[in-house]
Amino acid sequence: MLSYSCGLFDWSRCYRVTYSSHFVDRSHTLYHSERTCCEGYSMNGDQCSPICNDCPDSHLCLAPNACVCPEWSPTDDCSEPPQNITLTATGSDELEISWVPLLHGATLYFVIFEGETHYVDPTSSLHMAFESLTPYTSYNCCVAANTTSGPTRLGCATRTTLQSVPEDAPQELLVATLNSTAISVQWEPPLTPNGIIIFYTVYINDCPVLNVSNHSCLLDGFSPYEVVNVSVSASTKIGEGPQSEQRSETTHETVPGPVEKLEVTALSDEVLHVSWDPPVTPNGVLTGYHVVVTNLIDSTKIIYEIPPRVHEWNISVGIGPYIRYEVTVRASTSVGIGDSVHRFIYSREGAPHSPPPSTTTTRSSATTGSVEWDEMSWEDLRGWLVSYEIGYQSVRSGQCPPSDSITNDTVSVDQEMFEVTGLDPGLQYCVWVAGRTSPGVGPFSYTLIPWYTSSEFMVALEKANCTEWIAKDQVKILKDLARDISRGIELFCSCSFPSEYVGDGKLACEKQTLIYSGRIVSTSDRNSTDLLKDLIKWASGAPTVIANGEELKIVGNKSQPTKEPPKAPTNGEEEPSKEPPRVVPIVTDTPQESSNPALLVGPAVGGVALLAIVLLVAVIIGAILYHRQKKKSSIVFSSTSTDRQAGCTLTSTSPLAKLYEEPIGAKCVREKEPLPELPNMHENLYESLKETDDPALDETGLHNSLYEDITGTDGGEESEDLM
Repeated sequence: MLSYSCGLFDWSRCYRVTYSSHFVDRSHTLYHSERTCCEGYSMNGDQCSPICNDCPDSHLCLAPNACVCPEWSPTDDCSEPPQNITLTATGSDELEISWVPLLHGATLYFVIFEGETHYVDPTSSLHMAFESLTPYTSYNCCVAANTTSGPTRLGCATRTTLQSVPEDAPQELLVATLNSTAISVQWEPPLTPNGIIIFYTVYINDCPVLNVSNHSCLLDGFSPYEVVNVSVSASTKIGEGPQSEQRSETTHETVPGPVEKLEVTALSDEVLHVSWDPPVTPNGVLTGYHVVVTNLIDSTKIIYEIPPRVHEWNISVGIGPYIRYEVTVRASTSVGIGDSVHRFIYSREGAPHSPPPSTTTTRSSATTGSVEWDEMSWEDLRGWLVSYEIGYQSVRSGQCPPSDSITNDTVSVDQEMFEVTGLDPGLQYCVWVAGRTSPGVGPFSYTLIPWYTSSEFMVALEKANCTEWIAKDQVKILKDLARDISRGIELFCSCSFPSEYVGDGKLACEKQTLIYSGRIVSTSDRNSTDLLKDLIKWASGAPTVIANGEELKIVGNKSQPTKEPPKAPTNGEEEPSKEPPRVVPIVTDTPQESSNPALLVGPAVGGVALLAIVLLVAVIIGAILYHRQKKKSSIVFSSTSTDRQAGCTLTSTSPLAKLYEEPIGAKCVREKEPLPELPNMHENLYESLKETDDPALDETGLHNSLYEDITGTDGGEESEDLM
């Protein structure tokens, strides 16, 4: 066996080695090697040296018959080497060396490359190309010359060939399963990369899925028990090398997916037939099927273990009338039992004997509502549900079911919710629901759809012959008033507020005053509290409305929403001014919304002012100077209403008196409750009487006197707390 090792500029490697062996016995074999120098070399000790004829001792025998001056030789002995020696990479496997000719005629050029000496005639060429080199490998090339005056020194250059695609694939590819969905992959670089590896490409089943710069990766997202074929390639900037051989690995097993197409039929009163298809994702090797039949009346169960190749089974259960069974089927692997699939089967059907449970209603807007209910149980249905029957009708006084005959048609639906549209904003509705099976309809459940969020209001208008007038056409009057109220609100809310949202209207007369009360219903973009404030703003300007062809003026343009009473001064704060309070309305909200101030204009201002003047004249004569006896006002409060904040009781005889329920509640336990204002009257009376010398007739005294006359209380005792 021969082994050649003639290397570049390494004389010790320029040899041939002959190996031989000799069998001695079963336990011993003799090996022998003989080293022979390459052609042009001779053995020098244990090394091979090049042979140069006529080479001076000061010169270097670089290669056979290549006698040159070494680079360290003195300039006196050897001349300079060829200039501008350039080694250029012209490809991934090609180099080219060139130089500038010597000025003093060279007779021969020596080019030494990879242990070989090449002779170049100076008259023919000053460059040389080398091919079939290894890509991305560093090479050294030297040039020297013989001149008429002797050899030159050696000039050398080093260059690396250009990169190429890797010659071979990554080595030692290892693939390992981590769990039922993930694997790990490791590898080593190619033996001959032919450049700098910039990334590796991982292939799954011959499809590239990932580029990585290191030598390993984790891959996830596989199906359980899936066979994964992995290969890897390396890439330089030039391109991609060959792929490695594929390595196959199978992910771990897990529990199987659900069975497919489960069907249960009753063959008789005692036998069920169950059939199914295997899981689409077995996730392993199926070991069998687990079938459970449950009687939902007494919860007894029958369990069967079915072989993996059997996909149907007859089960004896002893079915009775109206009995419901649940059949569950699950597949299994060596890891465990998978997801279940269940079906229900019933015996003979009947009409439902109970209404749908947990029926609830909501009013999502003024004109829409909905009714929802829970799914009916099979015990109540006694058969397969075909539909639900639904009806609804407007009712008075919250009576549900309606006392009159039901005229609405029922509506069939196949869900547990129904939306009712086109409702009147000012009415309540009764809705009823029943289940239907093939034999018939069951009993209905009746539920009331409540009011939508709303606030009550009361407005006073000037109207002579009020009672006779409203008796003529009350429906037309209410419609016209609702129309103008909605228009007035629209002036301040910058919104659309149809008159249908002013409902539950009522009319009452108090002498020359018309009391109009009703309900403001919230719209989809503005609640009733804000709408009520808009109504107050509009009415504070004492506008005129038109009802049944007549103009009516809203009385009391200073009405405002109720304000919080002033707090007592603390820590040196200034005491708030004790201005007389303004007349405010009483507001009663529906249960869905907290109380809001309602517009109420103080009617009959002239009558109250006249009454107060008469009383003050009596005071001037002497009543206030001698005693502050509690008096009863000529306004008698006989009916009872309860102050919701303070728990006090007030009495009144008419709708007009209700205007003053809140401010007259002076005995309610409140801090600094303000006195009622009699618009324009207090100011005028004080101006006409302030010139008197009686100290009791200053502004505070006058205010207290008015308070006594209206409320029947001692103003000196109470007004101090209320101011």
